[in-house]
Amino acid sequence: MKDFYIRPYIEGDEIKINDGFNQVFGENRTLEEWKWKFQSNNESRILLAFDSDDNLISHYAVLIDKFNYKGILYTSGHSVDTFSKPMPTAIRTKLFKKLVLRFFEMYGNINNVSLMYGFPGTRMLKLGSLKLDYGEAFPIKLWKKSIPDGSDYGLVFKSFWKLRDKKIDHLWNRSVHRYPVSIVKDAAWVNKRYLSRPNGSYQVLRTARIGAYTSLCIYIILKDTLFLVDLIWDGMRKKDLVRLESLLVNVSREKRLSYMAMWLSGDKEAESVFESNNWQIETEPQNLHMVVKSFNSDIDRSTLLNHFYLTKGCTDII
Repeated sequence: MKDFYIRPYIEGDEIKINDGFNQVFGENRTLEEWKWKFQSNNESRILLAFDSDDNLISHYAVLIDKFNYKGILYTSGHSVDTFSKPMPTAIRTKLFKKLVLRFFEMYGNINNVSLMYGFPGTRMLKLGSLKLDYGEAFPIKLWKKSIPDGSDYGLVFKSFWKLRDKKIDHLWNRSVHRYPVSIVKDAAWVNKRYLSRPNGSYQVLRTARIGAYTSLCIYIILKDTLFLVDLIWDGMRKKDLVRLESLLVNVSREKRLSYMAMWLSGDKEAESVFESNNWQIETEPQNLHMVVKSFNSDIDRSTLLNHFYLTKGCTDII
């Protein structure tokens, strides 16, 4: 029987990690994209399990972000790219469970990662609930709208290069009180998450008043659907969000799309605006749920689940 050992990532491991990821998930991700995801500002934590021949067997990692919880900033970790190869000896020795618990022991504390969250499917959710104390899970709200017939709403201007960092930060600072439990979505985050991604196909729309951004969204086109990946709205005027939604409809018509869709929770005002514009909640097709684990007694898991401002941009799925 092979022995296994666990250690943190060291430079050079990325080749085995990326190869293992592509093998397990049937992807063809490049090392360039892996480096963008995990090495931008060194904002990740990675723990690995190897066999005695130095073959990578299991991988557990989180992406690090600033997190706002009731006006106080904490460090959060988003669990991503988790995998374990189906070796009989690894399964028998519960290697993956040992890896995750070691990760929690090493990094799950108020001086490192105060809270962690992820989006497991049905199988991993069951494993996490039974073995890893995932606790209560939050079902994802998928909002969807059929593109209505009608005339265009006017010209649509979309370009990352016209975004201004100071204006994004100003918008976030005016909006953050509306998102008491949220990833900090300032200019640094928008640039890291979207603008710097290799071969990214994201687009941006925004509304403005007297030179200041009043809303900002990131979207991507997937087959016959415009998917609204992220949204920041200052909440001052509903008509700004209505205008933004109308621009999204216009883009969808221009591209001859059939639907618009998004994840959206934790912003009741925005949800009511979209609902009044004929968006409807449907079942999330991948049956994903959000789980949250707090390592800080000041952060209540129930509050996190019930008030987390959630868009699909909070994940690495899109």
